[in-house]
Amino acid sequence: MRKILAKITALVFTLTFVLGAAVAPASAATLTGAKDVISSSVPSAAGVSHTVTFNIPATGVSLPVATAKIQLSTANFAFADGTVVLNTVGPSDNVVIASNIITLDGDVLVNGDTDAGSLLFITGLTATNPVAGTYSIIVKTDPNGDGTYTDGDSVTVMVQIVDSVAVTASVASTFSFSIADEGDGEGSVGTEIALGALNTGAVAKDGNDLTISTNAANGYAVTVKETQQMQTPAAVTLARVAGNNTNVVAGTEGYGISTEIQAQGSAGSATTVETGVFAVADDDIVDTTADEIVSAPGPVANAIMEVMFKVGISGLTDSGDYSTSLIYVATPQF
Repeated sequence: MRKILAKITALVFTLTFVLGAAVAPASAATLTGAKDVISSSVPSAAGVSHTVTFNIPATGVSLPVATAKIQLSTANFAFADGTVVLNTVGPSDNVVIASNIITLDGDVLVNGDTDAGSLLFITGLTATNPVAGTYSIIVKTDPNGDGTYTDGDSVTVMVQIVDSVAVTASVASTFSFSIADEGDGEGSVGTEIALGALNTGAVAKDGNDLTISTNAANGYAVTVKETQQMQTPAAVTLARVAGNNTNVVAGTEGYGISTEIQAQGSAGSATTVETGVFAVADDDIVDTTADEIVSAPGPVANAIMEVMFKVGISGLTDSGDYSTSLIYVATPQF
């Protein structure tokens, strides 16, 4: 009898052990490869997009379409109610955003590959960043949809909000202006315009080449004026041309200047002669008032302008040594 009781006791113990093992709670797996890619990490930035990505591990729990839920919870980001998409499925009416908790269920999971071993990504989330710091978003799955999230998997995603990094640089202002002999005249020395002996049969001419380079945002302008009307030491003057866009001619007393662009310069703004005042191929009056003769609206490199000084005399022009000086002023416009 004792043997029979011993066998019955052993059998009960064995059954109790086996049944206890069968009803032990299963531990949830950790979702893997989890991350939240944000469009900006600047503190207080508004409208920042969040793309949450994670894997349901092969040992994890699949999400049946009819019942499953996915929840994102955070105390740090107040997500806007936008078009939330799971993988390529959406938009969905079954997306609820409330109290910083996002719940996806029902038709948002339709056609989505939500089996164990699947990669999931949730897009369409936007929020305003908090202040600088480290924050977390908890992602949980609820296969049976009972709202407890005890039967699914979970992971905590970390988000770092940091101040932006200021990048600064400076470019030094540059400007160069030089005056050289034009090279086609009567025999200048350096920048001097030496016209020599004048006669009624020809127009004497010589000039300067002006070279300008600048990185000024608004380009530059060049003006010219003379220190006095061309005259002798006894103050006998030579007549100026009648006005702008006229011509100095042989046999007629008068002097003036003409201007012409020789080179626009490399990789810069177009250099232009002032319209209606110092037009190409015409002669213009030069006097003691500064007149703008050339300009450009932006940076230039090695722009070259020719200024030609021309003199004609008649048979009645008084003899003597005539002189004046030209003053060029180049102004960069930063």
